[in-house]
Amino acid sequence: MINTNSETSRLRRSGLNRALVGAAAIGSTGATLMSANAAIVYSGPQNLSTNALLGLDPPSADTEMVNIDASGDFEFLMVSFSGKGPATHVLFSQAGDKISSGLNNPYHGGAYIGNLSADATIGPGGAFVSGWDVFTDEVYSGEWPAGSSGFIGFKFNPTGSQDLYGWGKLTLSPDNTILTLVDWAYENTGAPISAGQVPEPSTGLLIGGSLALAVLWYRCSKFAG
Repeated sequence: MINTNSETSRLRRSGLNRALVGAAAIGSTGATLMSANAAIVYSGPQNLSTNALLGLDPPSADTEMVNIDASGDFEFLMVSFSGKGPATHVLFSQAGDKISSGLNNPYHGGAYIGNLSADATIGPGGAFVSGWDVFTDEVYSGEWPAGSSGFIGFKFNPTGSQDLYGWGKLTLSPDNTILTLVDWAYENTGAPISAGQVPEPSTGLLIGGSLALAVLWYRCSKFAG
């Protein structure tokens, strides 16, 4: 006489084992596709702000340090200079780090920081300025008037062997006192990146889909021989 309970348990275990093997295969495929899409490192929403009214003259300034990765630091600060109104500065603290340049800056002997549009390409062929430079204020004429928003492009070299390219989305308050870094991303392979480009959401959907398939597989096979 067959022990029905024992046979049912065996079949369930057999079906579960096959389901787990199938889930592992699906998960492996998903991991491979994720690796292929893992070149863009994205910060997610950050909304880091500095307020020019909190600093009157250097070194008294409101600053915000942003850690792009383990060794490449991106720092921006806002300062209110006496007699000139709120002034916004962007500073890269690591040697070799650069930021996208825009209009000619006759005051600082270089270029203003460029205001890039969405989807603008940031890569080896772009124009960059090193160190730190005036971003915008009430006297100088840059590309970032009060109340504006846009993207900055940057490159940094955390290992000393390869430049990496990225973007940051910035907004300025209508009175030009508050600068907000909304989010940022960079390409960790050294390839160019488009302003505003983030990792494809299909990788997250793939993970969820693989789990759903595993559950369905188990349900369909739990009584199989």
